[in-house]
Amino acid sequence: MEGSSGREALSLRDRLTAVPDPVSLLDAIFANAPFALQIFDRAGRSILTNGAFLTLFGSEPPASYSVLDDEIARRSGVQGLIEAAFRGETITIPTTWYDPRLLGNEDVTEGNLVAIQATFLPLRDFEGAVGHVAAVFKDLTAEMHARDQLQSERDLMTLIIEQSGDGIVVANQDGVIDMFNPAAARQHGVQKLSVTPDEWGRVYGLFTEQGAPLPLTSTPLYRALHGEKIEGERWRVRRPDGTVRTLSGTASPLTRPDGTRAGAVLTTRDETDRIAGEQERAELLARERTARADAERANRTKDEFLAMLGHELRNPLAPIRTALDLLDLRSTDAPSRELQVIRRQVDHLTRLVDDLLDVSRITGGKIEIRRRNVAIDAVVQRAVEMASPMFEQRRQRLTVDVAPADCIVVSGDADRLAQVFSNLLTNASKFSPSEATIAMRAYRSGEEVVIEVEDSGIGIEPSMLDRVFDVFVQGKLPSTARGGLGLGLAIVKSLVELHHGQVSVHSPGPGRGSTFCVRLRAIEDRIHSPPTDPGLRRSTSSRKVLVVDDNVDAAELLAALLASAGHEVMVAHDGPSAIALLDRFTPSVAVLDLGLPVMDGYELAAALRQRLEPSSLVLIALSGYGQPDDRARTAAAGFHEHLAKPTNRRRILDAVESVPATDA
Repeated sequence: MEGSSGREALSLRDRLTAVPDPVSLLDAIFANAPFALQIFDRAGRSILTNGAFLTLFGSEPPASYSVLDDEIARRSGVQGLIEAAFRGETITIPTTWYDPRLLGNEDVTEGNLVAIQATFLPLRDFEGAVGHVAAVFKDLTAEMHARDQLQSERDLMTLIIEQSGDGIVVANQDGVIDMFNPAAARQHGVQKLSVTPDEWGRVYGLFTEQGAPLPLTSTPLYRALHGEKIEGERWRVRRPDGTVRTLSGTASPLTRPDGTRAGAVLTTRDETDRIAGEQERAELLARERTARADAERANRTKDEFLAMLGHELRNPLAPIRTALDLLDLRSTDAPSRELQVIRRQVDHLTRLVDDLLDVSRITGGKIEIRRRNVAIDAVVQRAVEMASPMFEQRRQRLTVDVAPADCIVVSGDADRLAQVFSNLLTNASKFSPSEATIAMRAYRSGEEVVIEVEDSGIGIEPSMLDRVFDVFVQGKLPSTARGGLGLGLAIVKSLVELHHGQVSVHSPGPGRGSTFCVRLRAIEDRIHSPPTDPGLRRSTSSRKVLVVDDNVDAAELLAALLASAGHEVMVAHDGPSAIALLDRFTPSVAVLDLGLPVMDGYELAAALRQRLEPSSLVLIALSGYGQPDDRARTAAAGFHEHLAKPTNRRRILDAVESVPATDA
């Protein structure tokens, strides 16, 4: 054995003698070796290291250092390995992480933590004796990092798969289930691996959305195994406990780098709760739509009912009011107490009808505010006139304190503002005892006009202060007061807000009165108050007027009123009768009720315009229907004026006398 080694060595030496500089050759081999080399002598000193060693460890031990005398080397086992190599053993140790700074030598300070695989080789001389030991260090740091990174990625992937909320199912190239993560197990109610395709349907309870067994060839995983990519499929599973869940999923084929088939992966999501939620939302939406349609239908029915109610109530009111006007005209004496009572009650009933229709229009967004610059003093004067009958009846005193007109001007609808203040005054009268004093004030405050109505009546309980402006809400009335519908203050609030103003109420408590306050934005302008209504006067020029109304009393009394003003009047109670009158009477004005029998007012208007020169005939609609839609329809039919019953006598006379007096 030793002879053979000697001959081989001599043979190498003989060969080296042929090399011009064998020492340089061996030095180059040692220096450029791709692994770290370190040579120890018998004393354990490091006598040679190559460049790879310095790169790996950062420095080399000093000349005085001996590994055989190092306590740390002894405890780490390195010393024993070197000693075994000096005894002739070749020692290879597994890859370990090593930092030369752990040796504690002050000169070894540049080392890095590296993964090293070390081999200790005995070096024999020509006689076979071990005189040195070579340490060969392979740097496996990159390989170890790559392995650790791969393991971390595998661990992370395992965590993702295990903790995913989506089910993940993997089949190998033969379709056998190799992986079934916890989410998939929860979805299916079972976790069974090594299941072949022919058992999928039975084991995992697969069904179509319609409840039929899901054919194998239709399952997403089977289709992916045959190269198809599936997205958004939906099916059902019946779990062992009998519950049924709806799943949706995406399946993709798995291929190896060389393109060969490796299997398929299926990701699944439980859609049961989401679908149930969508169905519940759809049902709620359908119920909401139905409820909204029912509410809209009920609202339309209410509007139609109120319109019909207004028409039916106004029809009898019209002849009553006209009769009262005629009695006033024919009598030179003061109206009797009985006539005063009748007029007050008619006015009260008319206000109730108007309140009902106003609330309907306001809540339906159909009321219009016709803005212009308005002096508050003129509006207050109109409101006082409207409310004065109630004050007179209850023997109450009203004090009015209004600043000069040029101080308090607003942009608004004079008619609607007069309605607001009249409602506040009548409300104050209604809730105050007889012979009480009610105060109305209007003044400028900064950029606002403030109108206050203060009474000394029954007051308002604190719990009612936030509700007094609600529809149909009404406080307890004094025993002497006349009730209403609880609409007046609701109308006040709505009309004030339509003027971009505010209304509020203050009351110290029951029995201590109330103060209602309206605030409107002031504008800088001077307005002269419009002249007041001069009352009934006799026309200076006669007109020919045709009155058509199926309410005989209303038609006859209106005719009498027009005749008393100096006009020539003919009366008919239906369309055909009115047309028959044209043979002996050519009117310049036709006052038509719209709800006529046989042919309605629209049809009669068209017939009259065909028989007479349209430009010489003024059509006036007089009807219990007074909604905006009704007025728009009469305007489209060619009517010049639309008056709602019971109309003011001044308005009907003004409408008739607006026609040029061409009649003889």
